[in-house]
Amino acid sequence: FGWGPKGSQVIAYAAQDSGKVIVMDADGKKQEVQGSKDTLLPAWSPDGSRLAWLQKDGRRKFLLKVTEVR
Repeated sequence: FGWGPKGSQVIAYAAQDSGKVIVMDADGKKQEVQGSKDTLLPAWSPDGSRLAWLQKDGRRKFLLKVTEVR
């Protein structure tokens, strides 16, 4: 999982069942990041405008994915 930037009150994590990145706010509201799958290590940019994660792409290969967060 990756804690959001200071004061944002959000967390991003990789769902165990689907492998998708989920963003959850302080109220427990969850939002799935479209296009994410087989994910590891979600992390926020310092300003909270982007979210990055590793995505499995083959047996021993991973891609770095980055998306804008609104």
